[in-house]
Amino acid sequence: MQCTICLDDEGDVVQKGCCCRGEAGAVHVECLIQLASHSGTADNHFAHWYTCETCRQPFSCVAQLGLAKAWMSSVEHRAETDSERLGALSNLALSIDAQGDFKGAEVLHTQVLETRQRIYDDSETGGQEEQYFDIIAAMMLLAENYTRQGLCAKAEPFQTLVVNYLKAQYGDEDSRTLEALSALAVIVSGLGNYAKAEAMHRNIIAVRERTCGSDHADTVSSLVSMGVVCTDAGKYAEAIEIERRVLAIRTRVNGPDHPLTLLSAGNLAISCGDMGSYDEAVELHTSVVEGRARILGDRHPETLNARCSLAAAYNDLGHYDKAESLYLETFEAMKEVLGPEHQDTISVYVHLGVVYSDQGRFADARRVERLALECWTRARGEDHPETVSVMSNLAITCDELGLYAEAEDLQRKVYAQNKRVLGDTHPSTLLGIKNLCFTLVARDKSKEAHGLLEEPAAMLNELLGADHPDCLETQSMLAQIYGGLGLRDDAVAQQRRVLGRYMATLGPSHPDTLRASALLAESLVGTQSLKEAEEIVSHTLDVQRRELGESLPSTLFSQYLLGRVILELGRVDEAEEVLRGVYAAYEKMAGGQELPYTLRAAAFLGDARSQQGQHTEAVEFLRQTHKTQTRLYGTSHSDTLRTASQLGSALVRSGQVEDGTALLESTHSEQLRLLGPRHAESERTAKRLTIARAS
Repeated sequence: MQCTICLDDEGDVVQKGCCCRGEAGAVHVECLIQLASHSGTADNHFAHWYTCETCRQPFSCVAQLGLAKAWMSSVEHRAETDSERLGALSNLALSIDAQGDFKGAEVLHTQVLETRQRIYDDSETGGQEEQYFDIIAAMMLLAENYTRQGLCAKAEPFQTLVVNYLKAQYGDEDSRTLEALSALAVIVSGLGNYAKAEAMHRNIIAVRERTCGSDHADTVSSLVSMGVVCTDAGKYAEAIEIERRVLAIRTRVNGPDHPLTLLSAGNLAISCGDMGSYDEAVELHTSVVEGRARILGDRHPETLNARCSLAAAYNDLGHYDKAESLYLETFEAMKEVLGPEHQDTISVYVHLGVVYSDQGRFADARRVERLALECWTRARGEDHPETVSVMSNLAITCDELGLYAEAEDLQRKVYAQNKRVLGDTHPSTLLGIKNLCFTLVARDKSKEAHGLLEEPAAMLNELLGADHPDCLETQSMLAQIYGGLGLRDDAVAQQRRVLGRYMATLGPSHPDTLRASALLAESLVGTQSLKEAEEIVSHTLDVQRRELGESLPSTLFSQYLLGRVILELGRVDEAEEVLRGVYAAYEKMAGGQELPYTLRAAAFLGDARSQQGQHTEAVEFLRQTHKTQTRLYGTSHSDTLRTASQLGSALVRSGQVEDGTALLESTHSEQLRLLGPRHAESERTAKRLTIARAS
């Protein structure tokens, strides 16, 4: 492809990143800089440095940054207070910001604001009004930068000053005031106060509908912001309703291929995914990719981001090969178009981690999540919300791998950083406690988890509402803690409440609802309500197989749980068949990894074979499983102790009564010390020990 300015195809020919696509958008950055250096118009002699003179849209990516640096270089020799120099510096800050270097942009935005303030302080009274407006504009850009970094507490005072100034100058209902107020509402939402943010957006929408009309671009923009807040607040159905309305208006007013129409279709697709409407999400994302490719070209940043969203939708549908292939293909294009350190390029690592985790490829997930964490830390700093989010994902993956010590260390860091940056009561800080408690329960520290989570769970309910998905997850975590403490009836009652709310808010077939059903069945096993547990988990498994597929980790967990329940009911041959199938599936999924659920399935399979009379094979199988768990988790982990109990019982059945009884006695003693006498596993071992002593 040749440069549209010099008509030469040698050297690095890149896309301008505006709306000129294909050959019309191909340039050498050096040629674009040379053209801008000799351009200019009477009304705005700076616009050519950041806006395409053909399509009148802003440049992006390499072209944007190259022009910004060239403009700054051309005026850098001037005094710091020179107006064009300040304009170039502000534009450079915006360009660096767009590349994801938020800290670098913050430094420049701060420099512009401080210089503007100094000019204002030193000026004569006559020109101060115009200069104060320049200060307000600089404050607005700095507040936006802080918001991008997730530093909403820093952004709020600046944006509040902006809003108050615009109200005083132009009135409460002026479009500039409303736009600034909308940005403040985004900041309030970022601080976790979704109810206040929602009320602010509703007021803005009411004013704009009255003053501009329901189809005006500003009104529609406010509706978009309202949809985002509804999503953050877990009101997915309301968000979808708003986004369908926005899409209909923009399609009618702007046409189906307008960038804003395509953006709205993408937003609706994401909300459909949140509600579990995966087929519609794929259909919408596909139309967005096709539309952006047609209008902007295959390698435009917005097209590439749309392809990532489509890949995520494929993953939700269980089309893992399609998702992985599309992510990897897009990743290579992003490295060329945006650069390897760009925020969008780094994000692909995070998305790939989700794809790998959903397939049970946890070692691969851990590898890419570590890369993502290194990149985000380098690009945005260790306290940025994206960095902390990736660290949390990595901790969850470590949990799945059974690397509990590493997971706990990471989750404690996540909690500490959220607490320091966002404060004690921010939803992200409170959710960090929930995630830490998940790891603590996995490490048999249910007592510590209980002390940590009860108060934050109540605070989350108050902040977000009891039906918010994050609150339901937290309440489910409390139920698992109750189970770990031996409070089995409390665990069942809590899981019933959680499942009821999932049914009401997300419907019976949503993946989160199905997970809650499986967890209720697991709690019922603890109370020996085996018939009800079998009924629930059988239904859950049927729906998961139909909606999600056979090999998804959540489907395998339900299959594993069904095998356990059937074994407890005494249908040994049927249980052995189910457990044999799930063990083989876990082995295939693990690909040689020693995963916790693979080992748990192996232990129950060994127990089933022991009850079938396959004594030699069962004892050897259980010995090997126990040895592996001891090496990975230690002798006192609950999984290791449960397998030891099963092994002791198998030894007794095989005629090795003395060895089996001794193992059961030592296991029961350790379970009493660590889990207490009311824990289900302590009681099971006690029953096995009674049988052994009577043999």
